[in-house]
Amino acid sequence: MNFKSEPKYHTVANILRKRIFNGYYPVNTVHPSEKQLQQEFKVGRATIRSAVQLLQKEGSVHIHQGRGTCVLGTIGLQRFENVTSVFETMDGVGLISYDITLTKHTDSDDLTFLRISRNEPVYCLRRLLGGENMIYAYMINYIPYKLAPNIDQILAREDSPYSAIDVYTILNECYGVRYTTSTETLFGSVADEQIAAAMQIEPGTPLICTRRTALSNIRPMECSYTYYVASRYKLIFKMERNYIE
Repeated sequence: MNFKSEPKYHTVANILRKRIFNGYYPVNTVHPSEKQLQQEFKVGRATIRSAVQLLQKEGSVHIHQGRGTCVLGTIGLQRFENVTSVFETMDGVGLISYDITLTKHTDSDDLTFLRISRNEPVYCLRRLLGGENMIYAYMINYIPYKLAPNIDQILAREDSPYSAIDVYTILNECYGVRYTTSTETLFGSVADEQIAAAMQIEPGTPLICTRRTALSNIRPMECSYTYYVASRYKLIFKMERNYIE
C-alpha cells in the first residue's frame, strides 16, 4: 500500500481542532498567534495560515483582521455530517496517512447493500489514525464510483480545503450526497498479515472491529470497516432504564 501523508496544514489543523474540542483553548478567547504556532509546530507562516483558515471554514474560529483569531467553540466539530464514527470520541487521535484506489469489490454482503455489481468500480479509501507516535485504528471505506466520481483527485490537490478524514463533508459539499443514517456492527477479530503490516503490529493481535453501512439522501453511500488495537482502546456505554408511571 502506498499511503499518502497528510498535508502539513491538515496535521496542524487536526491538533488545533482537538484542543478546541477538549477545551484547551476556551470559547471566546484569543487563539494563539501565527508566530506562536509557527514556533510550536516548526512550520512556515503559510502552513499555519492555511490551518487556521480551514478551522474558520468549519466554524471553530473566526479571524479578526488586526485583532487575532477568536475561538468560537465546537460548532464546526459537532455538525451532523461529521459526528459519524467512534474514533472521533478518542482524544488526541488524528489522521496519520491515507491511500485511495479505484478497484472492484468482491464481498457479496457489501455489494448487495451498495446495490452494485462485481463489475462496477468502487473507491477503496484506507486511513491510519493515531497520535503520540502510535497507530490506534485502521479504516477501510468502500464508496461507489458513480456516487463520487474523481473524489481521489479532490483529495490529491495540494490546495484542497478537504482532509481525507472529511469524507462525508466532501460528499455533501462536492456531490450533494448527504449522510442520513448508518448501522454499525461491533465484533472481535485478530489482525491478518495485511492489517498487521498496515498497523505495524504482529499478526494475530486482538482487534476490536466495526462494520458500518451508511445511507444518504440519494442511495446507499458506503460500507466501511474500522480495526482498533484492543489494548489501546476502550469503549464505554452508559445505559439507564426509564420507568413509566
